[in-house]
Amino acid sequence: MSKIDLAFIGNGIIATVAALKIKEKHPDLDVVIIGSAHRPFSASVAAGAMQAVFCEVEETFRKVPREREIFNIGLEARTLWRALLEKFGLKDIITAESTIMYRRKQGTLFEEVNFEAACEVANEYKCIDDVSSHDLEKIFCGNLKPADVIAKKFAGEFAIDTEQFFLQAQKLLEKMGVALIDDMAETIVPSSQGVDVILQNNKRLHASRVVIAAGTESPKLLPPDFAMVPMYHGVGTSMVLNSAPPTYSGLDVVIRTPNRGGAQCGMHIVPRSSGKFYLGASNFFSYETPAHRIESIRYLIDICDQELFGKQVVYNTKAELLLGSRPKTVDGYPIVGAYKACPAVFVATGTYRIGLTIAPVIAAEICRWHEGQQASDAFKNCSPERRLHSYASMEVAIRYYSESRLSNLVEHGILDLRDQKAMADKKIELESTARNFNAEIVKRHGFSHDFVVDPDMYSILMQIEVSGGRTCKPTQEQNRRRAI
Repeated sequence: MSKIDLAFIGNGIIATVAALKIKEKHPDLDVVIIGSAHRPFSASVAAGAMQAVFCEVEETFRKVPREREIFNIGLEARTLWRALLEKFGLKDIITAESTIMYRRKQGTLFEEVNFEAACEVANEYKCIDDVSSHDLEKIFCGNLKPADVIAKKFAGEFAIDTEQFFLQAQKLLEKMGVALIDDMAETIVPSSQGVDVILQNNKRLHASRVVIAAGTESPKLLPPDFAMVPMYHGVGTSMVLNSAPPTYSGLDVVIRTPNRGGAQCGMHIVPRSSGKFYLGASNFFSYETPAHRIESIRYLIDICDQELFGKQVVYNTKAELLLGSRPKTVDGYPIVGAYKACPAVFVATGTYRIGLTIAPVIAAEICRWHEGQQASDAFKNCSPERRLHSYASMEVAIRYYSESRLSNLVEHGILDLRDQKAMADKKIELESTARNFNAEIVKRHGFSHDFVVDPDMYSILMQIEVSGGRTCKPTQEQNRRRAI
């Protein structure tokens, strides 16, 4: 049986960055990364790779503690990303140095308040500026015109080409002596001597320490007595386009909207290498194997056509579809930390849409763990065994759910923004739905009576039961209650 010092299970952005950092600091360490070379459903591969911090701020920023904590981690990660790219000679994969975010003047209230919240916070940090009319003319080649939008430029919201990152990082890792095992882990077996990793080909590895960074597959690797915060697929559809309007030639900024509705859905265009452009991204939650939703594909193409590229360009453009599973926990906090009863096992997952952004901070935490240092405060609320965190006040949850879903219905043409009565009636209905869902979920899952559920989790938790951190399909039996 092979014996190694440190094994990473999962070969996404977290494992890749952490392996680079830890091997740099400890060149004699025997390190392996285990994961399929094709990276099926990888959130990292399907990501736009925006290092977004300020543009991710929404109207709930000052009301939901989780959002402020993640914002601070994101700010730290921005500096670490720059240092990492410089250290390993990867600066050439930066494709955008800033971001232009816009909102429609005739959009929904939800789009407007999210845009204003992001601008307000960016203004406090003095990293926001106006966009010239000349630049706007280059961007809006569809039916939407510069006069129809309000746009701002966010300095420092840069982007990288993830495809190039993985290609170049793999070469670096191989040169540094990191073994890349093209296989999938089935389970781990911890013991007093370390951790055995059982692979799908029945091969068995023995590691002194293991980092589990396998996204939504992570809980399946654990022994039954290892609890983990329940986690689900945040399924995202995106695509890489082979062309864009001539005015996009040499584009070195990300073009994006704020969240326009649903579970953090907006549109963004990210320049990539060789004249290609990333178009993303949709999102819906599922406990089933990820799959594209046709409406998501249609929506992305329509918005790109109508607002940015124009019909003629879209008609002649070819695209490669990408499908990713962003691991989202029940309470929205990432899972970062070692098990108290088994310090040789460290988990780094549940990062949802920010895994790529905050990967260097998680990598630093993994280095501290490996070196026996005290954990930082950055992930103090992110233990895999933690009690679930309540979202915010019920009033904030109701407002977010009703406004986001109302806006989503408008975006997909189910509601007419101009029909004020229909909009008002649906808002009342959605507010009532939020109250009822929260009450039912609290009762069904045994949460404390004052627990406020993350509104984005309503659809999942009304369908499934959770037990010991593992997702189960719908059942009438009460799940084993989790202490809240």
